Amino acid sequence: MWAIACIFAEMITGVPLFQGHSTQEQIELIIGLLGTPEEEEIAKVKHESCRAFLESIPRKCPRQFAEVFSGVPPKARDFLSESLHWDAKSRMTVEAALQHPYLQELHYPEDEPTRAPLDTADFEFEHQDMSSKELRQDLFREILQYHPEVGDQSSDDELESCASDSSWQLDTGLMLRGFGRQVTF
Repeated sequence: MWAIACIFAEMITGVPLFQGHSTQEQIELIIGLLGTPEEEEIAKVKHESCRAFLESIPRKCPRQFAEVFSGVPPKARDFLSESLHWDAKSRMTVEAALQHPYLQELHYPEDEPTRAPLDTADFEFEHQDMSSKELRQDLFREILQYHPEVGDQSSDDELESCASDSSWQLDTGLMLRGFGRQVTF
């Protein structure tokens, strides 16, 4: 919901909400709007350096959304205020957002499928150290999973070179041949 609120704020104001050039500057901009997080909120911050920074700064009160977003309709301001909280558990849920009065005219429950949250184990591959070669091989295997015709159109030599040759370069012609286009990186 945080990202949705930031994008929404930019859409209705025409400027990025927290346009910082560094992590520290972004945190300062967030504090400028939401105020200093409470101790229990700071304790939930995973990055030690961010936690230390938040603990070291003087307390600052939150600004009034009516003041910051004075030209924005009240329902839109409420949507933002319900979505922008330090603690993710305090933010409005996606389901609640879909039912928010600001989105009332767009709310169509029959066409809004919901699902359980994704299992974070599905994203463990993001934490693996991979060489360029391994990444290319995984990418090619993934393409073959959804488009086996690419493998059918490739020679045994091309497939073998993908699997074993350390000098193999990403041959987008080979990979994208089945998609009817040639792309060069």
